[in-house]
Amino acid sequence: MTDWLRQGGLLYNIDMAKKTFKPFEHDDLEIKNELINYARSIRDKQEVETRLATAMIYSSFAEYLAGNLLENLRHLVYQSTYRDFAGIVFIDLRNTRGKRPPTMNTIIDMLKSFSFPDRDSVLDLLADIAKSRNNLFHNFATTDAKGLEIMGKDIDIINDKTEELFTKINTIYVGLQKILINTEANSIEGNDE
Repeated sequence: MTDWLRQGGLLYNIDMAKKTFKPFEHDDLEIKNELINYARSIRDKQEVETRLATAMIYSSFAEYLAGNLLENLRHLVYQSTYRDFAGIVFIDLRNTRGKRPPTMNTIIDMLKSFSFPDRDSVLDLLADIAKSRNNLFHNFATTDAKGLEIMGKDIDIINDKTEELFTKINTIYVGLQKILINTEANSIEGNDE
Protein backbone atom coordinates (compact mmCIF):
# COMPACT_ATOMS: atom_id res chain seq x y z
CA MET A 1 0.00 0.00 0.00
CA THR A 2 1.27 3.45 -0.85
CA ASP A 3 2.24 5.79 1.97
CA TRP A 4 0.65 9.24 1.67
CA LEU A 5 2.26 12.25 3.30
CA ARG A 6 1.09 15.79 3.91
CA GLN A 7 3.58 18.38 2.74
CA GLY A 8 2.29 21.85 3.51
CA GLY A 9 -0.62 22.25 1.11
CA LEU A 10 -0.97 19.24 -1.16
CA LEU A 11 -0.84 15.50 -0.67
CA TYR A 12 1.46 13.27 -2.60
CA ASN A 13 2.43 9.68 -3.06
CA ILE A 14 6.02 8.59 -2.30
CA ASP A 15 6.08 6.53 -5.51
CA MET A 16 6.16 9.60 -7.76
CA ALA A 17 9.04 8.47 -9.95
CA LYS A 18 6.72 6.70 -12.39
CA LYS A 19 5.50 8.88 -15.25
CA THR A 20 2.28 6.94 -15.85
CA PHE A 21 -0.92 8.56 -14.64
CA LYS A 22 -1.38 7.89 -10.96
CA PRO A 23 -4.51 9.36 -9.46
CA PHE A 24 -4.26 12.02 -6.77
CA GLU A 25 -0.62 12.94 -7.38
CA HIS A 26 0.88 16.31 -8.20
CA ASP A 27 3.91 16.94 -10.41
CA ASP A 28 6.60 19.29 -9.08
CA LEU A 29 5.13 19.08 -5.59
CA GLU A 30 8.05 20.77 -3.86
CA ILE A 31 7.69 23.92 -5.97
CA LYS A 32 3.92 23.95 -5.49
CA ASN A 33 4.25 23.68 -1.73
CA GLU A 34 6.93 26.38 -1.65
CA LEU A 35 4.55 28.75 -3.45
CA ILE A 36 1.67 27.86 -1.13
CA ASN A 37 3.86 28.37 1.93
CA TYR A 38 5.14 31.68 0.52
CA ALA A 39 1.57 32.91 0.05
CA ARG A 40 0.75 31.84 3.59
CA SER A 41 3.79 33.64 4.98
CA ILE A 42 2.89 37.00 3.36
CA ARG A 43 -0.88 36.69 3.54
CA ASP A 44 -1.38 39.03 6.52
CA LYS A 45 0.75 41.85 5.14
CA GLN A 46 -1.19 44.90 4.01
CA GLU A 47 0.86 46.22 1.08
CA VAL A 48 -1.19 46.25 -2.12
CA GLU A 49 1.49 44.37 -4.09
CA THR A 50 1.71 41.66 -1.45
CA ARG A 51 -2.05 41.22 -1.25
CA LEU A 52 -2.29 40.99 -5.04
CA ALA A 53 0.54 38.43 -5.06
CA THR A 54 -1.27 36.21 -2.55
CA ALA A 55 -4.51 36.47 -4.53
CA MET A 56 -2.69 35.51 -7.73
CA ILE A 57 -0.98 32.52 -6.08
CA TYR A 58 -4.11 31.29 -4.32
CA SER A 59 -6.38 31.73 -7.35
CA SER A 60 -3.87 29.89 -9.54
CA PHE A 61 -3.88 26.99 -7.11
CA ALA A 62 -7.67 26.94 -6.93
CA GLU A 63 -7.79 26.67 -10.72
CA TYR A 64 -5.05 24.03 -10.66
CA LEU A 65 -6.92 21.96 -8.04
CA ALA A 66 -10.17 22.19 -10.00
CA GLY A 67 -8.39 20.96 -13.13
CA ASN A 68 -6.54 18.25 -11.22
CA LEU A 69 -9.78 16.99 -9.66
CA LEU A 70 -11.45 16.94 -13.08
CA GLU A 71 -8.49 15.10 -14.63
CA ASN A 72 -8.56 12.51 -11.84
CA LEU A 73 -12.30 11.93 -12.12
CA ARG A 74 -12.10 11.61 -15.90
CA HIS A 75 -9.24 9.15 -15.64
CA LEU A 76 -11.03 7.06 -13.02
CA VAL A 77 -14.14 6.82 -15.22
CA TYR A 78 -11.98 5.75 -18.16
CA GLN A 79 -9.98 3.26 -16.07
CA SER A 80 -13.00 1.64 -14.44
CA THR A 81 -15.09 1.39 -17.61
CA TYR A 82 -12.12 0.03 -19.58
CA ARG A 83 -11.33 -2.54 -16.87
CA ASP A 84 -14.93 -3.55 -16.20
CA PHE A 85 -15.77 -4.07 -19.87
CA ALA A 86 -12.45 -5.64 -20.91
CA GLY A 87 -11.56 -2.70 -23.14
CA ILE A 88 -14.48 -3.40 -25.45
CA VAL A 89 -16.63 -0.53 -24.18
CA PHE A 90 -15.25 2.42 -22.27
CA ILE A 91 -15.76 6.11 -21.68
CA ASP A 92 -12.68 8.22 -22.33
CA LEU A 93 -13.15 11.77 -21.06
CA ARG A 94 -9.49 12.32 -20.27
CA ASN A 95 -7.85 15.56 -21.33
CA THR A 96 -5.73 15.44 -24.41
CA ARG A 97 -2.40 17.18 -24.06
CA GLY A 98 -1.69 20.17 -26.24
CA LYS A 99 -5.22 21.57 -26.13
CA ARG A 100 -5.79 25.00 -24.70
CA PRO A 101 -6.74 24.55 -21.04
CA PRO A 102 -10.35 25.32 -20.17
CA THR A 103 -11.22 28.34 -18.04
CA MET A 104 -12.01 27.86 -14.38
CA ASN A 105 -15.73 28.37 -14.99
CA THR A 106 -15.64 25.74 -17.75
CA ILE A 107 -13.87 23.32 -15.38
CA ILE A 108 -16.53 23.99 -12.72
CA ASP A 109 -19.27 23.22 -15.28
CA MET A 110 -17.48 19.99 -16.25
CA LEU A 111 -17.14 18.97 -12.60
CA LYS A 112 -20.91 19.28 -12.21
CA SER A 113 -21.20 16.15 -14.38
CA PHE A 114 -19.48 14.05 -11.72
CA SER A 115 -20.45 12.85 -8.30
CA PHE A 116 -17.73 12.92 -5.66
CA PRO A 117 -17.51 13.45 -1.89
CA ASP A 118 -18.47 16.96 -0.72
CA ARG A 119 -19.22 17.89 -4.33
CA ASP A 120 -21.59 20.79 -3.67
CA SER A 121 -19.27 22.41 -1.15
CA VAL A 122 -16.25 22.10 -3.46
CA LEU A 123 -18.22 23.53 -6.40
CA ASP A 124 -19.46 26.42 -4.24
CA LEU A 125 -15.90 27.21 -3.13
CA LEU A 126 -14.63 27.13 -6.71
CA ALA A 127 -17.49 29.35 -7.92
CA ASP A 128 -16.83 31.90 -5.16
CA ILE A 129 -13.10 31.93 -5.92
CA ALA A 130 -13.72 32.29 -9.67
CA LYS A 131 -16.16 35.16 -9.12
CA SER A 132 -13.79 37.03 -6.78
CA ARG A 133 -10.84 36.40 -9.09
CA ASN A 134 -12.76 37.76 -12.08
CA ASN A 135 -13.91 40.80 -10.07
CA LEU A 136 -10.37 41.46 -8.91
CA PHE A 137 -8.42 41.03 -12.11
CA HIS A 138 -10.97 42.28 -14.65
CA ASN A 139 -11.84 45.46 -12.75
CA PHE A 140 -8.40 46.34 -11.45
CA ALA A 141 -7.59 49.16 -13.88
CA THR A 142 -11.00 50.81 -13.70
CA THR A 143 -11.58 50.80 -9.96
CA ASP A 144 -12.12 53.76 -7.64
CA ALA A 145 -11.77 54.09 -3.84
CA LYS A 146 -14.92 52.04 -3.20
CA GLY A 147 -13.67 49.48 -5.71
CA LEU A 148 -10.41 49.12 -3.77
CA GLU A 149 -12.41 48.15 -0.69
CA ILE A 150 -14.31 45.53 -2.70
CA MET A 151 -11.02 44.29 -4.16
CA GLY A 152 -9.71 43.75 -0.62
CA LYS A 153 -12.78 41.63 0.15
CA ASP A 154 -12.23 39.67 -3.07
CA ILE A 155 -8.61 39.00 -2.08
CA ASP A 156 -9.74 37.73 1.34
CA ILE A 157 -12.37 35.48 -0.28
CA ILE A 158 -9.80 34.05 -2.70
CA ASN A 159 -7.27 33.40 0.08
CA ASP A 160 -9.70 31.98 2.65
CA LYS A 161 -11.70 29.83 0.27
CA THR A 162 -8.59 28.41 -1.41
CA GLU A 163 -7.26 27.34 2.00
CA GLU A 164 -10.61 25.64 2.63
CA LEU A 165 -10.37 24.06 -0.82
CA PHE A 166 -6.92 22.61 0.02
CA THR A 167 -8.42 20.87 3.05
CA LYS A 168 -11.43 19.52 1.18
CA ILE A 169 -9.49 18.28 -1.86
CA ASN A 170 -6.87 16.59 0.33
CA THR A 171 -9.63 14.88 2.33
CA ILE A 172 -11.41 13.76 -0.85
CA TYR A 173 -8.19 12.42 -2.38
CA VAL A 174 -7.23 10.44 0.73
CA GLY A 175 -10.75 9.01 0.99
CA LEU A 176 -10.95 8.06 -2.68
CA GLN A 177 -7.49 6.53 -2.53
CA LYS A 178 -8.56 4.28 0.37
CA ILE A 179 -11.69 3.19 -1.48
CA LEU A 180 -9.88 2.58 -4.75
CA ILE A 181 -6.96 0.73 -3.21
CA ASN A 182 -9.34 -1.49 -1.22
CA THR A 183 -11.39 -2.15 -4.37
CA GLU A 184 -8.30 -2.98 -6.43
CA ALA A 185 -6.87 -5.17 -3.65
CA ASN A 186 -10.15 -7.08 -3.32
CA SER A 187 -10.32 -7.45 -7.10
CA ILE A 188 -6.78 -8.87 -7.22
CA GLU A 189 -7.43 -11.19 -4.27
CA GLY A 190 -10.62 -12.45 -5.92
CA ASN A 191 -8.66 -13.30 -9.08
CA ASP A 192 -6.16 -15.38 -7.12
CA GLU A 193 -8.76 -17.88 -5.96
